[in-house]
Amino acid sequence: MQFDRERLVNTLLYLANKKPRIGFHKMFKILYFADQKHLAKYGRTIIGDRYIAMQNGPVPSRTYDILKAVKQPWLEVTEENYFLSKIIVEKHHISARIDADLDYLAESEVECLNKSFDENHALSYNNLTNKSHGYAWTRADMNNRISLVDIAKEAEADTEIIEHIIEMEEAEKVFSWYH
Repeated sequence: MQFDRERLVNTLLYLANKKPRIGFHKMFKILYFADQKHLAKYGRTIIGDRYIAMQNGPVPSRTYDILKAVKQPWLEVTEENYFLSKIIVEKHHISARIDADLDYLAESEVECLNKSFDENHALSYNNLTNKSHGYAWTRADMNNRISLVDIAKEAEADTEIIEHIIEMEEAEKVFSWYH
């Protein structure tokens, strides 16, 4: 699945409305576990981002890059300006300027976001970090991409879903050669 800007901003808004001034770390872990659930059940992630194995657990790469850029409001970059019109980023916290447009999120995505939020929003920084240091994170090289197959295996996805993800990753590799 390709990265989807509208889906990302509405996912961030949805979670920021549920927990105002949510920290990057908590947001990233809630996203990771929601994506893990959705990937294991439906064979795709919610926002189409790739996760990087970092010291404190998986980090959605493009999402993190966008949020870091949004913290620098003097930058004249269209995508970051788009996000600035919808979210507020102060230090490492996100707040919503508007409500999420749930037309951009499938019912299955909202369900996985809600489950992940309920399971993780009250956990401490250290508990979230430890929880995210599972099978997929340990198999990845530090500061490198975490395999979607490993994320799905950690969530005990069935064989059919795993095969679908492998095919999807192979198609993505082929597509990237042409672009």
